Amino acid sequence: MFSDREKQACENKIRDLSHNTTYSIDLARGFRTGVWDAWMAILLLYLRNLEKINFEVFDGSPEYLPKALHHAAQLQHDGSLHIEGSLSKLQIIILASQDPLGVNILYFLAFVAPKSVKNAFVYALENEGREVRTNGQVFQTESLTLQNSTVDGDALVHLLKCFPKIKHFDYDHGQTIFNDNQFIPKKVGESIQHLTETLETLAINGKDPDEDVEDIDQYSIGSLTKFRKLRALKLSVRALLGDPDEAGNSDNNETIERNSLIGLLPSSIEELTLTQCKGKELRCISELSSNRNELPLLQRVLLDCIGMYPAPVEEFQKANGLCGSVGILLLANL
Repeated sequence: MFSDREKQACENKIRDLSHNTTYSIDLARGFRTGVWDAWMAILLLYLRNLEKINFEVFDGSPEYLPKALHHAAQLQHDGSLHIEGSLSKLQIIILASQDPLGVNILYFLAFVAPKSVKNAFVYALENEGREVRTNGQVFQTESLTLQNSTVDGDALVHLLKCFPKIKHFDYDHGQTIFNDNQFIPKKVGESIQHLTETLETLAINGKDPDEDVEDIDQYSIGSLTKFRKLRALKLSVRALLGDPDEAGNSDNNETIERNSLIGLLPSSIEELTLTQCKGKELRCISELSSNRNELPLLQRVLLDCIGMYPAPVEEFQKANGLCGSVGILLLANL
């Protein structure tokens, strides 16, 4: 608990917010009634050199901390970096939740509102029952990780449009007892289409869509050839190639061409990691040897074949020899 002297110091801090009367009155009300996150918001006024916030939501969606971040964002926008509460050195945001529903997407947006925030990690982001409204905001985040996200596909597309400067995007789709939105790779592909000039690394993970999905194009994120700065890519075989059974089991030349790596990957790619491999897609890997000029910077291909039985040892050895002949290192967990 705060002593009377400390409480008086907090009251003085609140009065110093005379440049934003509405915010100061609101914060004072929360402080006097003992709202815990109002006290946390006041604490932020003292932390001029704060660089990182690592916060776990455990009591719904706090009210005053988002207001404190919006207040900081406004001060930074106005160039008032010397004013307490501007959080001008804040660069990293880490949010998680013990609430079964997860982290409210609007709550997350408040934390990345200050333009100084360049890196954001969120565990269990959700938008259940809420429309994503960004009011035209644009965020300056360059590295974004969404772990165990349950945001639906359309909301993800709308959300990422507000992040035009992302260089590193790591997306992991999950499920909760309250939310079972399917992982739709095509929607992830749509969500990053505005990042063709900035995205450098991309990692995507999620349970493959149900077999009853009528549009098989939903399985794939689509072509990445326009992403001129993309160096490293990690995702499942299905998310890249589409239907892996067609890619691996069909002897039809048209089917194999449709599931070809060439035409999907950008010429800037240096490292490719494929997860949830089934083995027979190795023929798509082997084609790299005869199309080396299409992917001149590719150095390593990593295949995660754990759990696959029997292991395609002979097929891997053949593909390894072909890739090695053109300077591509092929590694696999068999």
